[in-house]
Amino acid sequence: MYKLYGKNDPHTAASYGNIGVVYNNKGEYHHALKYYLKNLAIILKIHGENHPYTASSYGNIGSVYYSKGRYDRALEYYHKSLAVKLKLYGENHPGTAYSYNNIGIVYANKGKYDRALEYHQKSLAVKLKVFGENHPDTAYSYHNIGIVYANKGKYDRALEYYHKALALFEKVHGEDHPDTANSYNNIGLYTPTKPFKLKVLGENHPDTASSYTNIGNIYNAKGEYARAREYYQKALKIYREKLGKDHPNTQLVLRSLDRIKDNDARLTETADEVGGGQGRYKIRRAERLSAPCGRYLPG
Repeated sequence: MYKLYGKNDPHTAASYGNIGVVYNNKGEYHHALKYYLKNLAIILKIHGENHPYTASSYGNIGSVYYSKGRYDRALEYYHKSLAVKLKLYGENHPGTAYSYNNIGIVYANKGKYDRALEYHQKSLAVKLKVFGENHPDTAYSYHNIGIVYANKGKYDRALEYYHKALALFEKVHGEDHPDTANSYNNIGLYTPTKPFKLKVLGENHPDTASSYTNIGNIYNAKGEYARAREYYQKALKIYREKLGKDHPNTQLVLRSLDRIKDNDARLTETADEVGGGQGRYKIRRAERLSAPCGRYLPG
């Protein structure tokens, strides 16, 4: 492609972008970023700042930084993408809604839940205008808002939005779709099973690790610590290999494993004190990983 069209040609830019997409889907974020940046450099030369391709390229780079746990850099590029979309499309456009959504997810992962809600509510408002109530993208916004409320400890509000998302997913996708299963998971009606993402992405993908972690969280909340440990360790192995030991997801799984050790120790101490384990002990809620803090949308 490079020999046929030259360095600064749309075809070359598209090839760089497509290679970046493949690496991103494989969870090889370092390589994905390399090719996305090559794509952006050509697009800026050809089309300039205010072009749909530029907005998409900014969004792709933001998504890689998000996956790498570099949330400030992700916000930088997501905001650039949003600024271009607002100039090109205005407020009430799907692309603008997706940018609001993605910015909200990053803020949630940074623990800035009020800012996250602000952007998720903006995304929802646009989607309701553009898509209406009965659309999967609207359901994703309900799902993401529910996650933020759960992280804020406002569980009644979280359940309200989880149920809205579940009702839409059942209506649009049916009961056997992974998005529907994820909603059951959030509400607490879901029985842990083998992750759906394993079939699609393979064993060693960060999103598969996210599914393992969700299953671990369920077992942890049920007090089944041995099973929780099993799935946390599966997730940890993938995160260490694909994202590195310092990535937020790796660190959060390690903390969840540490908390299981603490719970085991407290349970043993209580059993020793009362003779037979009938004493009371309080189990701390499993820490939520950054990956489930929202449904990412392209662009």
